[in-house]
Amino acid sequence: MATVAQVFEFVENETDLDLIAITDHDMFDGADEARNLVARRNLRFQVLTGMEITTIEGHLLALGLDKPVRSLMGLDKTIAQIHEQGGVVIAPHPMSWMIRSIGRNGLLRIHRNPHDEVYFDGFETLNPSLAGWVVAKQARALNDRVLQLAETGGSDSHFLPTIGTAMTIFPG
Repeated sequence: MATVAQVFEFVENETDLDLIAITDHDMFDGADEARNLVARRNLRFQVLTGMEITTIEGHLLALGLDKPVRSLMGLDKTIAQIHEQGGVVIAPHPMSWMIRSIGRNGLLRIHRNPHDEVYFDGFETLNPSLAGWVVAKQARALNDRVLQLAETGGSDSHFLPTIGTAMTIFPG
């Protein structure tokens, strides 16, 4: 595992990424540290803070958070709390049986019954981890045929050399 400072140094010197997200599992410490470092450094890339939150039904990627969201709540309640902060909700490594992931039934339930603040903003279709690869084809098919959400890619990196091995490309 690397510190936020080490991640910043790696991204600065070893990648051409323009934006990175700092999203620790069920903690906001890395996001707070990232904000403090961004305020003191002149970086060539932008930093988005958030969390990968464990819900009762699986992981959620929450981007653009100002404060932590409690883990181990229901999927609907967690999504609502993320949106109440103006955050973005992405289903990471969806339907993977190798890691706590939101299953097909949970994805379809939220998709078919969106209300108030309970909906997905994006759907991860590219995750280079084994947990992502084992279901990539099925996840893409579900999104193409049914969900039709914005597709994202992320390196889901826990070690420096894997940063940037998958990414989301967008204008702006």
